Amino acid sequence: MRKLGCVFIVLCFVMAFVAPVAGADEGDELQKPQQLSLEDAVNMALKNSETVKIQEEVTDKAWEQRERAADNVTFIPAGGYSPQAEAAYTGLLQADLNYQIQRKEIQNQKDEIILAVYDKYFQIQQLKEKIISLEKELEEVDWNKKTSWVQLHVGVLAPTSIPGIDAALQQAKAQLQSTKEELDKAYTELNRLTGMKPEDRVELKDSIPYEPLELYSDIDYDVYRAVNNSVNVWQALQNVTIQRKDLSFLSKPYDVEKHDVDIAELNVTQAKEELRKQVRLLYHDIKALEETIKAGEQGIKAFEEALRVKELNYKIGMATKGDVLSAQKELASAKQQVTELKYKHAVAVANYHKLIGREIVAGIQGM
Repeated sequence: MRKLGCVFIVLCFVMAFVAPVAGADEGDELQKPQQLSLEDAVNMALKNSETVKIQEEVTDKAWEQRERAADNVTFIPAGGYSPQAEAAYTGLLQADLNYQIQRKEIQNQKDEIILAVYDKYFQIQQLKEKIISLEKELEEVDWNKKTSWVQLHVGVLAPTSIPGIDAALQQAKAQLQSTKEELDKAYTELNRLTGMKPEDRVELKDSIPYEPLELYSDIDYDVYRAVNNSVNVWQALQNVTIQRKDLSFLSKPYDVEKHDVDIAELNVTQAKEELRKQVRLLYHDIKALEETIKAGEQGIKAFEEALRVKELNYKIGMATKGDVLSAQKELASAKQQVTELKYKHAVAVANYHKLIGREIVAGIQGM
């Protein structure tokens, strides 16, 4: 009886430790979404980001430094005061600028996370379409392999053709496996961003969006918005303000400070010109993609009709199964190419929207 009592007590302790662990695993499984929308993925990534948390700490530190600098300033020197007073005021301006920069950097980090999720989410959708296309190609090559052996045995195919057919089959298998590895990598990167386990393969609900880019009014206005929205341009302008203030202080050499003002103003001009060029080039890249997509969609219609004809001819004995498989491969390849173009277009539009200060994902504001 004593032995039975000891065994019972040991079992109770084991169950006490095992049950919570099992319950935790079950809870984790219940929390993992079965389907994942783009909006949910972005929200999960923003919540999971250590980069944003670190930047928030950096911003808090910058605020404390600004407050300490403000304590050292009892008045705003207008020139002719002591070098200590001027230095203290300059220190406050620089500390305030640093705080404003760090505060804006939080929003910039959020935008970068949104863009990263956007890219990986739709890269996965694009790779899935590519796998479908490669599977159709492998199906055709495998069929050709089988028919080639039949032709070889009946004497209508030379033995020298077999190595080439075998090589094509191995190449098709390798391309398919390589793309599957790319898909696994993209899923792993998306899971890292959202905080899910690397091995999770959640179904993605949203397909790659495609709408031609719409401007507010014209490209010039979008360029204007981009310049006004740019953190780099804003920072350069703030630096001009600081350098001009230094120029007004009598304790500092005018000739040296004047050069600093000129350099700061040239930096503003350079930042604006670079951004204007970037927006215009991206706009033309997007428009070129839209024209290519339009042509690709017309090509899909032609391949769909070709497949319809091949299938009809196959039913009446005027085409082989190989002809049908070839038509299916051509159609799948055309669809995959258009999907890839739409993926590139979606990412380019997202980056364009970031530049001009529009929402990257509807309902989620970064900058």
